[in-house]
Amino acid sequence: MRRPEEHEKDNTERWLLSYADFITLLMIFFVILYSMSRIDAAKFEMLAQTLGKTLTGTQYILKGSSGPSMVSGISAGETFPSTQVTPNSLYVNRTPTYGTNDSVDQNAFKEVEKILDNFIKENGLEGVVSHYVSERGLVVSLSNAALFDSGSSELHADQKKTVIKIGEILKVLPNLIRVEGHTDNRPIHNARFPSNWELSVLRATTVLQILVADVGISPDKISAIGYGEYRPIAPNDSGPNRQLNRRVDIVIMKSEYNQWEPNQTKTP
Repeated sequence: MRRPEEHEKDNTERWLLSYADFITLLMIFFVILYSMSRIDAAKFEMLAQTLGKTLTGTQYILKGSSGPSMVSGISAGETFPSTQVTPNSLYVNRTPTYGTNDSVDQNAFKEVEKILDNFIKENGLEGVVSHYVSERGLVVSLSNAALFDSGSSELHADQKKTVIKIGEILKVLPNLIRVEGHTDNRPIHNARFPSNWELSVLRATTVLQILVADVGISPDKISAIGYGEYRPIAPNDSGPNRQLNRRVDIVIMKSEYNQWEPNQTKTP
């Protein structure tokens, strides 16, 4: 008698193979996500320290490392005093400030200021030249009233020697130099100067060209910028105050600003 054929039984556990493959791929996927989102604590700490020193003169260290914490002490829902913006807070700060790593700049600026004081007194330039130290560096301020006619960017011939002498005093410093033009808030609009922006830029450039051509300051360490009427040092509410705001500032930048300037490209 013929034995009936035995049919192959279905393997009900074959799905486990596909399931195992799926779980493996899913695990790999989450490992990749984790590796992409992981913060390099060492690099983040280095960035925090650099920003802290540059912006506030204070060294910040991440929570969990030795030293003050950048994030410790801040709890959820904690409120902080608000900063109120007032008209006076918009004026340029002329108070000398130094960070923790500015001792070299501080000593150099003090020596240069002594030389500037003697030069100003000997030549009767008290109303023409002034100087102070700000958070950016040493600022030598030249009155536009003495240097330029109203609405003009051409330097008075008798004041060119003043600019040259100041440049020779400042040339000894290795710091970057920024020449900044400023005006008062009275509008100007003509074919050459559509606004105070153009006037302030050209006045700054006029002084820059003298410092480069006549004093010999290297062009790759000096720049010019125009702020128009938007960096006043006094309210534009009177003639004397507007005269204070009409100025060209020669700013000897603190050494820390060198790292933020674009790299110089030397042509062959």
